Amino acid sequence: NDSPKGMAASGDKVYAALTNSSRLAIIRASDDVLEGTQAVGPGGVNGVAAVGDKIFTANRNTATLSVNQAGSGAFLQTIPVGNLPWGVAGVSDRVYAANFADNTVTTINPVVNSVLRTTSVAELPAFVAALSNRAYVTHINGHLSVIGRDGSRLADLTPGADELWGIALNPDASQLYVADRPGRRILVLSTNTNQVTASINLPGTPYALAYNPGTGNLYAVDANTNQVYVVNTRNNNRYAGALNVGLQDPNDGGQGIAVINNKVYVGNWQGRSITVLDDSGCVR
Repeated sequence: NDSPKGMAASGDKVYAALTNSSRLAIIRASDDVLEGTQAVGPGGVNGVAAVGDKIFTANRNTATLSVNQAGSGAFLQTIPVGNLPWGVAGVSDRVYAANFADNTVTTINPVVNSVLRTTSVAELPAFVAALSNRAYVTHINGHLSVIGRDGSRLADLTPGADELWGIALNPDASQLYVADRPGRRILVLSTNTNQVTASINLPGTPYALAYNPGTGNLYAVDANTNQVYVVNTRNNNRYAGALNVGLQDPNDGGQGIAVINNKVYVGNWQGRSITVLDDSGCVR
C-alpha cells in the first residue's frame, strides 16, 4: 500500500520503487505474485535500473543510489551521486544516474560499485536509457545528452521539443524514442546519426516510455488520462489505441513502466498499485 515510482524488469522479476517507504517491491513475472519488499537507502525513490545481478535505485533526497541484490532484493549499499538523482539506466558494466538538481550525470562501474566520473550536462537531466557504449539522457528543457562509457559528454542534442521526458531504446533497429510531453508526441531518433527520423503523434501527453522487443510495440504512459498509448513500430509507427490503467497523478505519476516476457507493468502512483497488461492481447 505505497506509491510506485520507477520500475525495472530482469530475469523473472519486476522491481518497483516505493516512494514513501523507500522500499523495493519484487514481483514474480511468471504469475504476477508480489514476493515481498526490501529496504533501499533512505531519502525517497525515483528511477530503478536492473543491471547484471544488481538493482540500482535513485534516492532522490539523499543524493545516493541504492544497490540491491537482484532476485532476493537484499540491500547491499549506497553510492554517492549528485543532487536529486532521478533517472537511472545501465548495461553490463556501466550505470548512469541523471542528477536533476545539479545538472550532472554520474557514471558508475556496477561491478565494484564505484563512481567513474561526474559529468556536467545541460539543465534538468531526467530520464536515462543505455546502450553498451553510451547512454542517452533527456532534459526537461528539451536537450538530449549523449554520455560515453568513460563518462565523457559525447553530444548535447536539441531534437526540437520544449520538454523531453521518458525514453526507450530499440537497439536492434538502432532507434531511440523520446517523449515530447507538451508536444503530445514521441520523437524517433537514429542512434547511428543522433538525428530525428520520425515523429509519432498521440492523443494525449506521453510520460514514461517502454519498448517491447517481442512484439515491436512501444508504450507511453499518460498520467493525465490514466491510460497507456500503444504504438506499433513494426507498422510504420502506427498509433494503435489506448489502454486504461490505474490512477497516476500528473505531478508524480506516469513514471513507472517495465516490460518483460510480453507483459507490460505500469506503476499507478496515486492508485498505489501496479497494472499488468498482456502485450499479446494489446490493441494492434
